[in-house]
Amino acid sequence: MNRKAPPDIAAQEEQERQRVLGWLEELGVVSLLSEAESCWRLGRLVAVGDISELSEQELRRPVPAPGSGWRPVLTQRLLSDRGVSDHGGLFVEASLRAHRRAAIPATRGSGSESAAAAAKRCVAAVGLTRGLVNLGFGGLVEACSYVDVDGCRAWAHEAVSYAKCRLVDEGVASSELWGKLLVPELGGAAYEHYLRYDYDAVMTRLHPRVAWSKLAPRVKTQYQVVIWGSGGSV
Repeated sequence: MNRKAPPDIAAQEEQERQRVLGWLEELGVVSLLSEAESCWRLGRLVAVGDISELSEQELRRPVPAPGSGWRPVLTQRLLSDRGVSDHGGLFVEASLRAHRRAAIPATRGSGSESAAAAAKRCVAAVGLTRGLVNLGFGGLVEACSYVDVDGCRAWAHEAVSYAKCRLVDEGVASSELWGKLLVPELGGAAYEHYLRYDYDAVMTRLHPRVAWSKLAPRVKTQYQVVIWGSGGSV
């Protein structure tokens, strides 16, 4: 009797990861968040929650230079003080607080329901930030508010993880906000320092981004301080 081979879970997870990454690339999220300047504009906006609270000077303020005294603008303490429990809402336009219609990527869906029928389904979305679309983050808003035809927010959670990791990578967000799901392949200056001086492929036997992800927040912070210094302001 031929036994059915067990599923290759790792291969399935990698395939799903590549599908999500491809989707984020189509939405322009990967390209936009590859730029440190964009990450800082995004972080400064979601930290206050409303574009009207930011001056043009604040939005155009340059990325902190190495040694300038690193201090993140987005921290867990700040979010707790604001009562933010669902970090996904940070990357969703506040005007979508009531309901929005689901966008259906061609790469996802069971096929049991037509795209036209699925698009008519209203899905709840809690937006916490005003001005994301005005600043050019419409693709990120679409990704983080996405709900598929089965009512699943899995891909939205992956998009949120991606965005949070990029903000931590660039020193915009504190290390405890590192995403737990999809991790970008691109890293920031602190990661590059770790890769150059401390990553040991023989000892860890992990992909460097995976090894970096597994570092405790306080350790990531130590690398960030090496790059930017500490005690300054942004």
